[in-house]
Amino acid sequence: MKRLLLLLAMGVSGCTPIQQIDWESSNTELRIAPERDRIFLTILTKTTDRAKQPSIDITQSFAVHEGRRYLLTVKKNDYVDTGVSPWAVDVAQLTSPNGKPTDTVPWKDGKWELHLEFTGPTTRDPIDAKFVLWTAWYSPVFPFFHWRPN
Repeated sequence: MKRLLLLLAMGVSGCTPIQQIDWESSNTELRIAPERDRIFLTILTKTTDRAKQPSIDITQSFAVHEGRRYLLTVKKNDYVDTGVSPWAVDVAQLTSPNGKPTDTVPWKDGKWELHLEFTGPTTRDPIDAKFVLWTAWYSPVFPFFHWRPN
C-alpha cells in the first residue's frame, strides 16, 4: 500500500523515470547510455574512418539478465556526428530468442551481462561487460527529491 501511495504521489508531482547504469566490470572501450527500450553503445575502434570501423555481429552477440539470454538487434545511430572519431555509436535493442526479431524486449532494471562480437573490414577484440540498470525518479516540482529503489 505504501508503494502505491508513493507512486501516486510521484505521478501527481510530475516525477519522471530516468534509467541509470552502475558498472560492475567493464571494458574502457565501451560506454552505455540506457533508455527503456534500447541502449546506445559507444565503442572505441582502431580506426577513425567510419567506412572501415567494425560492426557488431548480432549472430554472436547477446545479453543475459537473470539467467535469461537475449539476442540483440543493432542499428547504426543516424544522429551521430559525421566527424572523424575512433568511437562508433550503435543502438542496441533486445529480442527474445524464441520470438521474432521484430519483437523487442525492454532493458529491465537489474544485473546484466553483455557480450559483443565484431565483424567488418577491421578486426576488433570481443567486449564483455557487467552492469546494473536501475531507474531513478526525478521530480521537477521537488528538485531535491531523487528516489532510487533497492
